[in-house]
Amino acid sequence: MAELTDRLVRTAQPKERQYKLFDSSTRGLHLLVKPNGTKTWRHRQDIAGRERIKTLGHWPDMPLSHARAMAGGIRADEDQTTFRDMFELWEGQRFHDWGPHNRKVIPNRVIRYVLPEIGDRPIATIRASEVRRIIESVRNEGKYETASRLLQYMTQIFSLACVHLDLTFNPAAEAGRLRMSRPPVTHRPAATMDQLGEILAQLEAYPNPTTARALEFLILTAARTGEVRGADWSELSELRGKDPVWHLSAERMKMNRPHAVPLNPQAVDVLLRQAGTDIPRSGLVFPGRTESEPSMMSQNTLIFALYRLGWRGKVTVHGFRSTFSTHASEAGKAPEVIEKALAHIHGNAVRRAYARAAYHQPRRELMNWWGKEVARTKRIATLL
Repeated sequence: MAELTDRLVRTAQPKERQYKLFDSSTRGLHLLVKPNGTKTWRHRQDIAGRERIKTLGHWPDMPLSHARAMAGGIRADEDQTTFRDMFELWEGQRFHDWGPHNRKVIPNRVIRYVLPEIGDRPIATIRASEVRRIIESVRNEGKYETASRLLQYMTQIFSLACVHLDLTFNPAAEAGRLRMSRPPVTHRPAATMDQLGEILAQLEAYPNPTTARALEFLILTAARTGEVRGADWSELSELRGKDPVWHLSAERMKMNRPHAVPLNPQAVDVLLRQAGTDIPRSGLVFPGRTESEPSMMSQNTLIFALYRLGWRGKVTVHGFRSTFSTHASEAGKAPEVIEKALAHIHGNAVRRAYARAAYHQPRRELMNWWGKEVARTKRIATLL
C-alpha cells in the first residue's frame, strides 16, 4: 500500500476485474476501479468486528484532496452526529454574543431553510453540492442577503464540526469559493418632501392613533423601525426640559453601540400626546394591539399603515431615513452630523467617542431644523 497521488489516480487503468488502490496516508480510504473505467472513492471501517463501507464520491468529480478530507472526518464513535446536533451546539455557544434581534433571526433562518434539507443527516456525509443547492434555492426566491447570511452560518457550523469531530472538509467553505452573481441593488423607495407631507396629513385621520404617532415619531427622529417599535418610556429623559433625549442602549441598535437622539419639539409633542395625562416611568411607548397585556408592535404594522393609505410600491418606512438624509444634504447640513444622526458608524474607536460627545449640539440643531421642515411640509399638504 502506497500513498496515492493525483497522477496515480488519473493513470489507473481498468482491468478485467475491479480492484482497489489504498491510500497509506488516510486510513480506510481507497479508490475502487471497475472494469468499465469508473473510479469511485470509498472508505472502509471496522466497527465492532464488522466491516462498513461508505461511498464518498466519484473521480474526477471528487479529487484526491477532497476524498482525503471526507475520509479523515469519518469517526466510528461520532460519525452519526447530525447537522442539527452541531447547529444546536453552535447556537448555544454564540447565543450570548448576539443582540436581541439576532437571537431570534439567526436561528429562525437556519431552522426554516437548512434543517428541513440536511438537519438530520450525519454532518460528515454532507457535500458542498448540497450546501450550494440550499443557497441557490434561497437566492431563487430573490432573498440574496438571506442566502449570503446562511452561507456564513453554515460555514461556521461546519468549522465547529471540524474542531469537535476532527472533520477536515468544510463543504460550506468550498461552496462559498464559487462566486455567485447578484442583480443590481434596488434601493427602497424614499418619499419626497411633498409625499412626506401628504402622508403626515393622512395620518391625522388614521383609525389607530398609536400606529399613526409611531410613524410620525419615526419620521421626526429618522430612526429605524425596530428602534421605534421597541421604544420604552424609560429611555426618554427631560421631555418637559430643555434637552429632551431618547437614549438607546447598545443591544437595541443595529451596530451594537449606544445611540442618543436629541428630540425636536415636534417629536416631544408626539410623545406627550401618546403619554396622556402622566408620562409613564417605563413600558412600551407604542405598544401593539393585544387582548391581554401590551406587547411590541408587529414589524409589519407601520408598512401596512402605508399600504392602507395608498402608498404601496411608492414609499417604504425605511425610506424615510433616506428622505431625511437627502433633504439635509441638499440643505447643506454637515455630512458627519447627518451620519451621526442616522447612527452610522465610521472611523476608529477614539474618533467615534469624540464624535459622540462633540456632535450633540450640532445634532440637536439638525433635528430641530428637521422637525420644522417636517411640520412645514405637513402644514402645506393639509392646506391643499
